[in-house]
Amino acid sequence: MALARMAAITVPTATVDRVLGELLEHGRIRRPYLGLAMQMVSVPDDVREKFKLEAATGLLVMHVEADSPGNKAGLTLGDLVISIQDKAAGDLQTLQDAIAGLRTGDQARITVIRGGEKREVRAIVGDWPTRK
Repeated sequence: MALARMAAITVPTATVDRVLGELLEHGRIRRPYLGLAMQMVSVPDDVREKFKLEAATGLLVMHVEADSPGNKAGLTLGDLVISIQDKAAGDLQTLQDAIAGLRTGDQARITVIRGGEKREVRAIVGDWPTRK
């Protein structure tokens, strides 16, 4: 008879407290949500120079869900997201990492280029909608 191997894992107390708090208060783990579909695109050199951008890529807003936090904040189709929470948003993973650090109700600082102008948009992070 083979013995099963057991491996010990360590979970930080802060993580346990956060997860338990979410489960007790809401019955599930809530995920941050902006309601945007984006695609990574190259930023033209002249735009990078004009706005002194380090990243050669940004995130083009391809879709904004109706009544989503992104919609309520005024984000629109064609906006080029260049940073979130003051971190360059050159790819989707960077954006997801920045949003993952936020909680429902937090304010996300999103910098976009729209119509040749740089703008800061503030979106109140929502809770990922449950689909039935």
